[in-house]
Amino acid sequence: MPTNDQSRPFFGRQFELSRLKIFLEKEGSGFIDVRGRRRIGKSELLKKAATLNKNSSSCFYFSGREDENTQATLKRFVKTWDSTFGIKFLSEFKTTTISWDFIFEKITERHLANQTIVLLLDEIQWISPQGSGFCGLIKDFWENQHHTGNLKIVLSGSSNSFFRKYVDGDLATLRGLKTSASIWVMPFSPSEVQRYYFPKWSREEIALLYMFVGGVPYYLENILHDKNFLRSMNRSFCTPNSVFLEEIDAVLKVETSRVAGLKNLKLVLGSLSQDGSTQAAIAVKTGLPASQISLIIERALYWRLVVERYPDGPLKQNTAGVRYFMPDFYLNFYFQIIEPLSPRIRNNLNEGMLLTDVIVTSNNGYFVQNFSGRSFEMLVAQLLELGKSNLSQRSTPMFSAFSLKQISYEVSTYWMAGRTQIDIVLSSKEDREVRIIECKWLSSKLGSTTNYVMDVVRKNFPNIPKQWHRSNWLMLSRQPSSSLVKEAKENGVTVLTIDDLFEL
Repeated sequence: MPTNDQSRPFFGRQFELSRLKIFLEKEGSGFIDVRGRRRIGKSELLKKAATLNKNSSSCFYFSGREDENTQATLKRFVKTWDSTFGIKFLSEFKTTTISWDFIFEKITERHLANQTIVLLLDEIQWISPQGSGFCGLIKDFWENQHHTGNLKIVLSGSSNSFFRKYVDGDLATLRGLKTSASIWVMPFSPSEVQRYYFPKWSREEIALLYMFVGGVPYYLENILHDKNFLRSMNRSFCTPNSVFLEEIDAVLKVETSRVAGLKNLKLVLGSLSQDGSTQAAIAVKTGLPASQISLIIERALYWRLVVERYPDGPLKQNTAGVRYFMPDFYLNFYFQIIEPLSPRIRNNLNEGMLLTDVIVTSNNGYFVQNFSGRSFEMLVAQLLELGKSNLSQRSTPMFSAFSLKQISYEVSTYWMAGRTQIDIVLSSKEDREVRIIECKWLSSKLGSTTNYVMDVVRKNFPNIPKQWHRSNWLMLSRQPSSSLVKEAKENGVTVLTIDDLFEL
């Protein structure tokens, strides 16, 4: 069971670890970046890969700090370098002579002529703040020394804006230097959450927790391990010491630290429901000028805090207008559950059960009004997206049922003004099939299941090309009744349940 101390064992991440280990042990020089949201476990991955590297003695790990100026960062880099290699080298020089240019020059003279050096530079957005010139220097260092075959550079960080500005853009300083594709550190799957953190909880409880915080290791480690699910959730989220109250600012400050900008960004994000919002709807909810909303949305898209979706299925666009969604589970949970409760949470010194006002319990399970239904759709869609980039995530019965073990596919949604939305449209050109998927988070609150099957069958999706096949699917959060199974079979609807999201 993982703990919050520094000695916790490393687990999972075999796919990412394998890719990074191959990069580190490959002959010759190399340049790569490792990306992922804050708290996802990038630092632990880098450190673990370094210990497994056959040239581990040549690995240098250094992480930036948000509140540190360049001079302090240089001083700490010098101290860390000499400590890592057990020598008094960079620290012998006067502080006034130390600069990034000077450091790279001395590393070249002392090390690169006859040994491999692996630079693992973590939280790179803090090492290379705006105007520091660090990216230009690291580029010059790489271009001057990669021919030696003795230099490997790994840049890692949580800031999407950093990588888009300095690595991905057409005019980016570091564009074209990579010798391997980016490694994205993704959230743990529900199966991994259950295996590594909460093996005694039910799959429904694991799924609901996932819909709150996703598969982010740091968040999962801050969920209290109580046998009682509801009590654990309440103590973790609804007491004054909860890390989830202030985490929102830490997540957003990775991209923007300006007070005014942060305030308006939170205002816009808070206006996005799980159904998504148009810019016009955001203006009504926030009272901000349309021009300002447009700019904030543009930046939020750039930072990957929101995504835009067209109401078009995968094949043909219609005219109902673009909507903006937050793809991050914690952000949705914060703005829809935590923020409205925050005044009561801060005063909840006696650990009163505030979540009972949010989570409805019954003999059939849990239900969160205006949240769990859409979050369940988001969970299924994101697991499908995760399987697109990581084949090891296709080991659940869901992927077998959809026949997605080897083929490529697209995940989208569909809506049109005045017509019913389709939760998930899953399509593949390889097998020419469009899978129409409706997701239902069941509880006594939702009443009879009589119409679920016909809801799927009657959904109109006009964008299916000729010669393609349509199949209908119903994803439920619990086991269906025998009558529902019979009705589904008679109407050509395949029923999956929450169990199909977990490995056998």
